[in-house]
Amino acid sequence: MRTVPPRDSSSRSIAVVIAWVPPSAGLQVIATEVTCQHTTVAERAAWLSIPVLAHSEGALSYEQKMAILTEATAQTKPDDITITSWLVIVAEPLETA
Repeated sequence: MRTVPPRDSSSRSIAVVIAWVPPSAGLQVIATEVTCQHTTVAERAAWLSIPVLAHSEGALSYEQKMAILTEATAQTKPDDITITSWLVIVAEPLETA
């Protein structure tokens, strides 16, 4: 494990950045892996619903919220594939002397 961060931050990859953890964090990185997720139409609809349904009560009626959500979902393209990369980090507490 690295004990100092890389000098040139512009060229650091995610894995290199995560491989170095400040000792004050109290963690030691055991493994990292980048995994990919393909977004589905149902997930897009769920994400679109968050700002629509988060409006304060009374700002929009339920029917208005559903109409907005229906219109927003209709504008998505089912054939568009969105791939999201997730960095998974496995770490454990540093052993203290």
